[in-house]
Amino acid sequence: MVEDNGVIAYGALFENEIRAVFVHPHSRGRGVGKILLEYLLAKTRGAASLYVAKTNVIAHRLYEKLGFVAVEEFETLYNGVPVMALKMERVSNDSVQGLAILQKSAG
Repeated sequence: MVEDNGVIAYGALFENEIRAVFVHPHSRGRGVGKILLEYLLAKTRGAASLYVAKTNVIAHRLYEKLGFVAVEEFETLYNGVPVMALKMERVSNDSVQGLAILQKSAG
């Protein structure tokens, strides 16, 4: 994403894995990350996944608001430093809609 002063955010997607989400510090808190994630999710088919540092609580909240849940916790290296990370997954929009229809017909 670009504004007059340059790049304010970027994301990377490989198949259904969101591999990068970055929002420039001056652009945080303005909904830029949510817009970027919604764009990336619109490009996926089926369930989407991503990895995030466990300490990045702000990112966790955003991902959870968009339907992601933590499915795995593990230790990994980031720039040579051990960190705890989470794998988060989100079911597809089609699965969510199908589940709602099933729940409605059962109730």
